[in-house]
Amino acid sequence: FNRRSTLVALAGFLAFLALNGLSFLVALRAAEKFGLDTTARGLLLAGFGLAGVVAGRPAGDLVDRWAPCPVVAAGALTCAAMVAALGVAGNTAVMAALWLAAGAGSAFIWAGLNTLAVQSAPENRGGAISVVGAFKFAGNAVAPLVWLPLYLTGVVLVIQIETGWPVIGPALAVDVIVLGYLAQRVGRWPYALVRVIVDQERETTA
Repeated sequence: FNRRSTLVALAGFLAFLALNGLSFLVALRAAEKFGLDTTARGLLLAGFGLAGVVAGRPAGDLVDRWAPCPVVAAGALTCAAMVAALGVAGNTAVMAALWLAAGAGSAFIWAGLNTLAVQSAPENRGGAISVVGAFKFAGNAVAPLVWLPLYLTGVVLVIQIETGWPVIGPALAVDVIVLGYLAQRVGRWPYALVRVIVDQERETTA
C-alpha cells in the first residue's frame, strides 16, 4: 500500500460519504416532504442501485476508452448536480428521477476509482481494491454522523426553497472535492506505472 493507493482510498471515502451515504436523508425527506410510506421509500432508494447496475457496463467502456480520471470527474460532476437538485424537487417523480440519475452517475465514479486502485498497486491489486473498498464503506458509515446533525439543526448552507435541504451545501462540496481532486490528477498519474501493468500482462499471457 502506497501514497497513490491512499489517495484513491480517500477519494472513495469522500465519494461514498457524499452519495451512498445520503440515502437515509433521501428517505427522510421523501417521508417528511411527500409522505411516502416505507415501501415507496424502499423502492425510491433501490432505484439508485438499479441505475448503477445499468450504467456499470457503459461506465467501464468509457474508462477503457478515455482513462479513469476523466470518467470519475464526469460522474462526480453529474452526481453533484443531482444532489443539489434533490433539495428543490417539487414532487416524487422528479425526486425519483434525480436519484436515479445520481445512481447512474455513481457508476462512473466507481468504475474509474476501481481502475485507479488497481493501477496504484500493480504488485498487490487485490490488496489495493480491498483497502479502497474498506474506505468506501467507512464513508457510508460515517455519513449519518456528518449529515444528520446538520439536517436536524437546520443549518442554512444554501438558499432554501420551502422547507429547504440544509445538507445540500456540504454534500455538494464533498462531491466537488472528489471531482477537483481527481480532475487535477488527469495526466499526473505516471505513465511508467501503466507500463508496469502492461508488461505484467504480457508476461502472464506469454
